[in-house]
Amino acid sequence: MIKRFLQFLDNLISAFLNKYAKVIPLRITKFAAFYYPDARIRKKFLNKLGVIMGDGTYANLGLKVVLNDDCSPSVIIGNNVSIGPNVVFIPNSEPNNSPALLNNEYVKTNLIKKKNTIHVEDNVWLGANCVIMPGLTIKQGSIIGAGAVVTQDTEEFSIYAGVPAKKIRNIKND
Repeated sequence: MIKRFLQFLDNLISAFLNKYAKVIPLRITKFAAFYYPDARIRKKFLNKLGVIMGDGTYANLGLKVVLNDDCSPSVIIGNNVSIGPNVVFIPNSEPNNSPALLNNEYVKTNLIKKKNTIHVEDNVWLGANCVIMPGLTIKQGSIIGAGAVVTQDTEEFSIYAGVPAKKIRNIKND
C-alpha cells in the first residue's frame, strides 16, 4: 500500500513539473534542473535556464551551470553527449562580491568573463566532476577525464585530463 502511494506521489510530482514548467519560479526551476532524479525533467528545466541539449544527451545528477542573469543560452550541448555526475559549466565568471577586484584594471581586462557561451559538440564524454571554463568548445568525440579543468578548446577525438586539462591521447580512427 505504501509502495503504491509513493509511486502515485512520484508520478504526480513528475506530471506537475511537466505541465507547469513554464510558470514554476526560478528557484524551483534551478532545483529541478540540477537535482530532480528523472533526467528528462532535468533536461527540460535546464533548457529553461539556457542550457540547450541535443537528442540522446544525458546529464547525470549534480550538473551545475553558472547562469546568465537573464537565463539566455549559455551552454549549447550537441547530440549523444554523456555528462558525468557533478560536472560544472562556467560560462560566466567574475568576483561579483569584491568591489576592489571588480574595479581592478587587470581583473576587468583579463579575468572577468561574461556571457561566454560554452559549446559541446556531438558524441562527447564529460567525466565526473570536470569543470568547463568560459567560452570554450569541446570538439566532437572528445573525452574529458574525471576531475579535469578544461581551460582551452579541445581537438576532435582526443582525451584530455588533469588540472589544467591537457591532451593525453588522440583516439581518431583513420
